[in-house]
Amino acid sequence: MPTTTYNLLTNPAEINAAFSIWRTALTEEGEWRGDGWWLAKQRIVVGNRNDRTTPELGEFVVLGTDPTGEDVTVQLNEPQQYGNENPLSGVVRDGSGRLYLVRQGVLHRNAQSDRVDGALFAERTRLAPIPVLIGAASAKRSWFIVTPLDGPRHEIRRNIAVFVDLCSLARGAAEARQAADDDERLDELLGKDEVGGESTGDPSVNRNRRRRIQGEVWLALQLLLKADGRVLRKPRHARGYEVDGEVVTTTGPLLLEIKTSTTAADVYGGVGQLLLYPQLLPGLQGHRRVLLLPGRPTKPLVDALGACGVELHRYDLAITGKKVEVGFSKRFLKLCEIGTP
Repeated sequence: MPTTTYNLLTNPAEINAAFSIWRTALTEEGEWRGDGWWLAKQRIVVGNRNDRTTPELGEFVVLGTDPTGEDVTVQLNEPQQYGNENPLSGVVRDGSGRLYLVRQGVLHRNAQSDRVDGALFAERTRLAPIPVLIGAASAKRSWFIVTPLDGPRHEIRRNIAVFVDLCSLARGAAEARQAADDDERLDELLGKDEVGGESTGDPSVNRNRRRRIQGEVWLALQLLLKADGRVLRKPRHARGYEVDGEVVTTTGPLLLEIKTSTTAADVYGGVGQLLLYPQLLPGLQGHRRVLLLPGRPTKPLVDALGACGVELHRYDLAITGKKVEVGFSKRFLKLCEIGTP
């Protein structure tokens, strides 16, 4: 089977039009927070590199998983030079005419990590570089697909978020090594992933709405921890397995799963994830398991989950149009040691 080759675009107008597609896709459902766009469903923040107070995304865009935007994971900048490999981002066209946003596997040194280069980037993310042509010459550097640009905008947002997560993974050497070890274990325990899937939770609530609510709860907790000089870690794995959060406390780490309803499906799913993931991802073993549900769960449910080794805590939710307000129980805040001296 012949190998697909990709041609790097060198026409400024074509490049600008292509970059406008993904910039529009990112801000379409994002929430402007004064210094960046927060994408609750994808749990990433996006903003302009040079002027964080301007909502319209320009040529230099920074992306990260920190909702305050202080720790930039990766930049996706529209090229200012054409026909060479000096710009780290670009657009390629395949033989069928499809366009793709691409980036070199280079992450500059910052507060998160030392510099990460192509071979190391590929090793840590498990992404494969693509063969790129610049005119008639083969590219000398490693290029990776970020997202196709001709698909639905929600898929572009999803692909961008996955790429940001993988860049975050590449910046963490210990996490990347653990992911490689976990991958071998996952192959042994689960085999290959099945194709397809089914959404859990209240069937009367749209899945995207559930994901948005979950993202807002995650963000609210992250901001509270940030105020205490801490972070809400999101254990992730290159094959897509991830728990919603990991909170470090003086009495030991907490493994957190957030659900958006108290239906049986959400409770079963949350408990299953909390029990199974530490077996699949050994780095999560020894954590206290916490299931976070909306409203006021009944005492029998609290007792039943406690017998399973899962602690049940609650959050309160108020939705007005697109505005989501989240509050956490005092018991949960105390468990996370938020606001304590």
